[in-house]
Amino acid sequence: MTKRFLNVFDNIDIDEDLRELMRETDVVKISTNPIKNTLHVIISGGEELKGERLFRLQSALKKGLFG
Repeated sequence: MTKRFLNVFDNIDIDEDLRELMRETDVVKISTNPIKNTLHVIISGGEELKGERLFRLQSALKKGLFG
């Protein structure tokens, strides 16, 4: 079962450029390692995230989830 990225991470503060990309993106799976110090988010759909956009999204998730 997938859910839209912005529904799963509704409290993440991202700029409008990324928000527009994430509107069409689904979260396929979220998992963590056994000691819970790494989070894996698998997404699908929309435009491929590369370089600076990927870094900005990772930073926003880290800040929004872990402070």
